[in-house]
Formats: sequence, C-alpha cells, structure tokens
Amino acid sequence: MMIPYNHGYEGNLAVRTPSGGGHHSAAVYSSSLEKVHKSPRIFFKMPRVVPNQRERFEKEEIFKKNTKDQEVRYTPYRERPMHERQTKFQQGLREGHVEVSLSGTGLVLILTWNPIHSTSAGSSSSTLAPSPFGDLSNQGCDFHKEPGKVHIRASLILNGVCVQWRGWIALDRLEGAGKLEFDEEMAQAEDRYLQQQIDYYNHRLKDLDNNNK
Repeated sequence: MMIPYNHGYEGNLAVRTPSGGGHHSAAVYSSSLEKVHKSPRIFFKMPRVVPNQRERFEKEEIFKKNTKDQEVRYTPYRERPMHERQTKFQQGLREGHVEVSLSGTGLVLILTWNPIHSTSAGSSSSTLAPSPFGDLSNQGCDFHKEPGKVHIRASLILNGVCVQWRGWIALDRLEGAGKLEFDEEMAQAEDRYLQQQIDYYNHRLKDLDNNNK
C-alpha cells in the first residue's frame, strides 16, 4: 500500500490565456493564485512497511530465495589489498555497519546497527532506552562467539517487510554464510506506527472536510 504524497501547489502552475481577455487576465490569474495558495495542504509521509508483511514475506521470490543459508561476501574496496580490506571491514563493524553480497542471488545488503550492542575486545556494556521498534539488544556483531569469525545480526526493511539478516563472516577471507528471517517483533512495532500514521491522516482529512462545509 502506498499513501499518496500531496505536493500542494509549490511547483510551476501552467495557465491558459482566455481569448479576448488580455487586459483582465493578469488580475484574474493573480486572484486565482491567491485563492489556491490559501487552500489547506496536507503532506503525507511514505509508509515504511506494507500492511501484510508476513504474507508478502512468505510469497515473494526475493524472500523465498534468501531465507536459506547461502554464501555471503564482504563487497567494498575490491581493488584494495586484502589486509587493507580486512582493516576496513573490522572498522566498519565496530562503527555499526557493513555491506555484504549474497552470492546465491546477487542481493546486496547494507546492514546497520547501534555499535553499542556489539561485542569486541575491550568493549564495555551500556544500557540504552527501550526502542519503539522492538528490542534491539540482540542486534550487532559478536567477535567472541567463534574464533576467527564475526557473527552478525541486523534488522532492516526490505520491500516493505521487516526482516533480519543473521550469519557470520570469516575475518581473514571476508566470506561466510547467512540468511534472511522474518522479524516478527519489528514488524509488529512498524505495524503499530503505520496505523498511527493512518489514523492521524484520517483525522486531519476529517477536520479539513468539516472546516470546508
């Protein structure tokens, strides 16, 4: 579902000159433009998710193909030496982001998370305020779970559906394996936020309709 975005009257307005009214047309158009600009406007935000997330996740091919474990690779800086790419890879992980390519389907994902949730040498634990989009404490990367590998878990919205990528990447080869999963908790939170948006816009439209009567 797509909520329409109303651009109002901020663009160029093309008008047609009526025949025989050259002396009065400028005044008429000026008056018309003033009326147009005084009209109330509502700006709609594009929704982040679709209403039927679970159904789309189970039916669309892009999700079917990527819910099975498959090879994944770190893709940036391909022209650089391996040791430099390894450094860039670990630096990005500690900053809370990484770009990976799923070899089986060619899908490229940019994964992000709050780096405070990641575990690495010398890291300290901290407590964050609860997120309105679910529990994010299980997001991030873990360097301690398995020697020589980093385990990653990150949520994202793909084609209007809340999903989570979970997998691992070897620190030396910059290759690993992983898959997409449906993120139930995040989906429920986004559904609530979407409904709040719809209720708000319906209320605003009702107010405008009552004011115009």
